[in-house]
Amino acid sequence: MASLFKAPPTPREQMRQQQRALRGEVRSLQRDKTDLERQEKQIEAEIKKAAKANNMAQAKLLAKQLIRLRKQKEKNMTVQSQINGIGYRTQAIQSQVAMGKAMSGATKVISLVMKKQHPYAMVGANKQMDLMKMQKQMQDFAEQNAQMDMKEEMMNDAIDNVMDEDEDEEEGENIMNAVLDEIGISVGQSLADAPRTALPSAKGKARESNKSEEDELQARLDSLLKGA
Repeated sequence: MASLFKAPPTPREQMRQQQRALRGEVRSLQRDKTDLERQEKQIEAEIKKAAKANNMAQAKLLAKQLIRLRKQKEKNMTVQSQINGIGYRTQAIQSQVAMGKAMSGATKVISLVMKKQHPYAMVGANKQMDLMKMQKQMQDFAEQNAQMDMKEEMMNDAIDNVMDEDEDEEEGENIMNAVLDEIGISVGQSLADAPRTALPSAKGKARESNKSEEDELQARLDSLLKGA
């Protein structure tokens, strides 16, 4: 019942509530950024692991996941910038509203004084009031333009998402190749540090093969001589 008789919030209170909500959204986006950075490092490590195991199919899938994650990071940064811009515009509007109230109060006082002293000067005061009304209309128009800009940004993001799907394959190859280059350097270093063992030469293998064949022929010959 108390809420039914509660006075509606003033424009100043509404501005403050909006600013608190915007600050909360910015903090939430910052937490998401930290989480995405952690996931990015984890996926990079998994790509390296798959590449070392020569599992190229898994490496490609992980590279695509890495692309989507990095694009999500970029979108979050863009949204955070937009929210900060909305906060700045809200502060500017709040300042304009406060200035408008101050000018309105001053205009009323001046009108009363001039009405007593110079009745004909009320024409100028009425013009001043018309100017205030025009400023209010311009302010409303600016707010509507800001809302339209935000809607247009959202539409552009949706279109970009559809267009970027065709580029994921090529970008995935580039990311995977970059990771493989990094893996190649580390693997080369590890091979250089590994102990080297002498491998049998081709000539040595041939001599061993010929010797075994000669021994077999000699054994057959000895068997025939014994039987004769």
